[in-house]
Amino acid sequence: MKTLGILGGMGHQATAYFYEMLSARNGGKNCPNVIIYSKGTSPNLTDFVLGKKDAIDPTEDLIEAVKLLERSGATEIVIPSALTHYFLPALSEAVDIPVINMLSHVAQTVADKGFTNIGLLAKEATVHADLYQHELLKRGIHTQTPPADGQVKMERIISCLEKGKSHDGDAFEAVSEELYTQGAEGIILGCTELSLISRGEAQGFIDSLNILTNVIYQ
Repeated sequence: MKTLGILGGMGHQATAYFYEMLSARNGGKNCPNVIIYSKGTSPNLTDFVLGKKDAIDPTEDLIEAVKLLERSGATEIVIPSALTHYFLPALSEAVDIPVINMLSHVAQTVADKGFTNIGLLAKEATVHADLYQHELLKRGIHTQTPPADGQVKMERIISCLEKGKSHDGDAFEAVSEELYTQGAEGIILGCTELSLISRGEAQGFIDSLNILTNVIYQ
């Protein structure tokens, strides 16, 4: 049986929910062995990706984390954090086991649905870095993202979810509806904390954590 290494803690709520999803799938049967390394502290990924002054490069810190998972017996690694995929090339190069590309699987799911225009809800840094957009464009899919005021609302929503607090449901619906009016055929929950809103039940949303869970059980 494979042993799944989870590089978590970015953020903690999404990591916990991902493990909950893994454990609950198939009635809790045939769950893989799991090793979780939840990063309690790390240089700020968002500041680095956005190029903020005095931001510290977290690459070596993350490399040490995936190496630890490999040494601990993981046979493959997953990262339930979209923004951390900014560092995926370096992390994959650092270990001799597969590091699953969640964003690639999400983009392929969108393509398999036949969508050519998709909405994306994610952190500013994830949108700024074109992480999902790059994978979607390779499949000929155009991406719609919220305007500036909508992105501000999304940052607040994600911040609440990261802290385990209630979010503004009306604001979430308003930002989502605006993407649909722009022509989106569906919406990617690109920040994994947003999966806590849908919990696999929201219609019309493509849940990154749900897709990652499906990949593990393929």
